[in-house]
Amino acid sequence: KGKNITFDSKLTRNFLQNTKVDFIGKKKIAYMVSGALIVISLVSIFTKGFTYGVDFTGGRTYVVRFDQNVTAEAVREAAIAEFDGAVEVKQFGDDNQVRIITQYEPEGVKGEEANDVVDGLIYESVKDFYTLEGFEYEDFRTAGDGIAQYGIASSEQVGSAISSEMTQSSIIAVLISLVAIGLYIAVRFRRWQWALG
Repeated sequence: KGKNITFDSKLTRNFLQNTKVDFIGKKKIAYMVSGALIVISLVSIFTKGFTYGVDFTGGRTYVVRFDQNVTAEAVREAAIAEFDGAVEVKQFGDDNQVRIITQYEPEGVKGEEANDVVDGLIYESVKDFYTLEGFEYEDFRTAGDGIAQYGIASSEQVGSAISSEMTQSSIIAVLISLVAIGLYIAVRFRRWQWALG
């Protein structure tokens, strides 16, 4: 009580106090910059396309635990050799754990057989990182107690049907959001032209 409370400091007290920017006068420059960025974005979209995750394309995600610290780069190099590059590896949690994401689909097999093939490729790509004696494929596949605490800690699979449904739902959600925003702007400012922007 009785104290003068301020929400600024000596550094910010006069900040932007006498600033004058001619935004209207520089609108042509803004148009040119915006236009250039839009063109670059469109060229990138049509030449490189989008990089979709497993949720939108289908695939498998594994969390693999090792008995020693590893780097994502080293595991990635080993996995790329087995999967022909269709794999992504990231450090996940502790230094002895990585997440492996792959969209690889073996030819001619489906269901559990396909899972077995991919699990086998994962094992072959990372088995040299283990120092445990007697650590076999079955130990690698089932995380549990003792020696089996290492290997695949968890795994998830997203099927093509689910990924296609998620893609359609995402597109519909974006379109509905754009329409809702446009209607709000048109009603709030009574200018339908602004809503189109």
